[in-house]
Amino acid sequence: MTTKIPTTQYQDDPPPRRPPRPSSQDIYIILLIGAAVALIALLVILFVNSDDNDDGQDPTDTTVEAPATIGPSSTDTSQPTTASTASPTTSDQSTTQSTASSSSTTATTTGSSTTGQVTVPTDPTQAVVWPAPGSGTVYETPEAAAQGFAEDFIGFDDPVLGDFRAGDSRSGEIELRPQASGPVSTILLRQVGSDGSWSVIAVENENIVIDTPDSGQLLANPMALAGEARAFEGHVDVRLYASGQRDPIAEGFVTGRGDGVLGAFDETIEWPKDLRGTGILVLTTANGDDGSVWDVAAIPIRFS
Repeated sequence: MTTKIPTTQYQDDPPPRRPPRPSSQDIYIILLIGAAVALIALLVILFVNSDDNDDGQDPTDTTVEAPATIGPSSTDTSQPTTASTASPTTSDQSTTQSTASSSSTTATTTGSSTTGQVTVPTDPTQAVVWPAPGSGTVYETPEAAAQGFAEDFIGFDDPVLGDFRAGDSRSGEIELRPQASGPVSTILLRQVGSDGSWSVIAVENENIVIDTPDSGQLLANPMALAGEARAFEGHVDVRLYASGQRDPIAEGFVTGRGDGVLGAFDETIEWPKDLRGTGILVLTTANGDDGSVWDVAAIPIRFS
């Protein structure tokens, strides 16, 4: 026989308990606690940001300052900057080989004028390297004067000459190389005579820098010779000429550096005691392979 279990509860059984509903006061307390937590979190964030910006900078500032530029733009260049004057013109070579850009400016025609490495006097009798005044050698073009100087006076075997770059109506410059890939010597030229002929008034080179004496300077005997040079084994030949003479009146050498960096030199040169008038100071370096002329720098001087 099957017995059925009644599904109804006994009257004395307690009713099931339901979880109590939160009162409005409890909800208010919960909201206050949440607001307090949010406020504390906000204060912590502000404190951390303040700590990170003790240097007074705005943390949202993303401006980047450009680095400072030191010195001119270079050039040096593989070539030192030179300026042309009413007396000579010069331009930029680059030394080093520095650097090559070229610039020219015009200066006054009185006194002396600076061309970068040399100061060239405007008096034609004091400012000529080649040909000597009164020698009978006359060049109708600057190119011919540069060619004659390189081959007949300095002894380049097969020089490579650049184009003439005019500075003003009576002056300019031409680049001279011992060969197409060789270093640059800058020949400064000017029409110094009343006949319109052209003369070399100075030669600049980034590998031979003459600091002392100045171009056209009246020199005591012995004279001080100082500057900087870089050459094969640091060797730089020095020759001193009296104007109009093909043989030097004094010879010697100075030593710069042979590692590709300019090195200072300082020497003295003597000449015959009774010598007066004008002369030419010439410094050259040699090609390490065959001994041919490689670099040249030259300025006119005066003997006291």
